[in-house]
Amino acid sequence: MPLNEERQLTKPLDKHSEDALLDPVFLEFITNQETDQPSNTQELSDVWDALDSLADDSFSELAAFDAKTAEPTHQVIRPFLTRPIGFGAIAAALLIALILPLSYLGLPTEYSIAKGQQLTVTLRDNSTVELGGNTLVTVQEGWGNRSVSIEKGNAYFSVTPNRSKPFTVHLGDSIVTVLGTTFNIYRSKKLIEVVVESGKVNISENRSSTRVVENVDLTKNQKLIIKKGQTLQVVRNVDINGEIGWRHGFIHFKQTSLETVVERMSDFYNTPIYIRNKKHRNMLLTGVFKTNDLDNFLASLALVAQIKVDNEQPGVVYLY
Repeated sequence: MPLNEERQLTKPLDKHSEDALLDPVFLEFITNQETDQPSNTQELSDVWDALDSLADDSFSELAAFDAKTAEPTHQVIRPFLTRPIGFGAIAAALLIALILPLSYLGLPTEYSIAKGQQLTVTLRDNSTVELGGNTLVTVQEGWGNRSVSIEKGNAYFSVTPNRSKPFTVHLGDSIVTVLGTTFNIYRSKKLIEVVVESGKVNISENRSSTRVVENVDLTKNQKLIIKKGQTLQVVRNVDINGEIGWRHGFIHFKQTSLETVVERMSDFYNTPIYIRNKKHRNMLLTGVFKTNDLDNFLASLALVAQIKVDNEQPGVVYLY
């Protein structure tokens, strides 16, 4: 069949049809390829650059294509797009395979908060996340997804209700799912704590070879403690003001080891603190400490725990 006759049989894109791509840049991209017209817009160049970072194992369609070509997907497809007819449809299918998951999940945005700093992030649905010092999180928002991943630190959530699109927080092997509530999460290498101020959250786990996988619901004034290799612990009737007091400049500890106290308070000070006397590490302390005053914290330790504080060397504190 002559080339021009084959083109006439190609179904033109109708921007009002259900199958049309909504993004005008991609619409122009496919239309130009079907009519064999070159596209030189900067936007299309940006599209190809964006595809570079997306063509990985996250998308099964591209992974399968790459396995056959042994080359980056866009480098193989781009020459095809200069040929007439059917290759425009191939490009459309691959672009849709990229666009749909991306628009559903949303682009990830990372927030890294330095020690002693705080930041409030407002999401598109007006949910807010207050981040404490020494915190690292990643936020993703798409038309079908609201999620946050916490690598470390303190985060206080106020979630706007949306039953059709639950809000999830990823904590390694654990996932917190909420519909609309206020709660706080703290994560370190050894410990995860989830405290609910209002509403209800669910904590589920991925499969584990070290212990029984659990599924827990938490309601107002309840706290979940997750330690590696141990059974989940639920604490009821917690002092919520003490648990989320870091937002207002203080932390309340109750029968907490000195090692944990120092670790938590170190998120708020740029000066590292080291416990030199190992016998003191498991000493239990109860008290309220200010997060914005290192000298006050050290003086309180010396008074309450009778610990010797050595801060004569600039930039470091030793506890004996």
